[in-house]
Amino acid sequence: MKTNEFEASKKKWLDAIKRWQEEWKALVDETGIMPMIAGTYGLILRPEHGIDGPAELRFRQRPKKAKR
Repeated sequence: MKTNEFEASKKKWLDAIKRWQEEWKALVDETGIMPMIAGTYGLILRPEHGIDGPAELRFRQRPKKAKR
């Protein structure tokens, strides 16, 4: 890969990460849930969101543990 292509790719990723950070910050401000904690409560970023980040963040129900 040429240096210019690499720099462009790197900039694209850094911009995406910055955008994600802003979305997370907005989400935390809105819900009061920190991202790491949100992960334990089933907040997931789906791979199909790709480099543009999530169109929406979905909450999913965790499966209940079976009683023994």
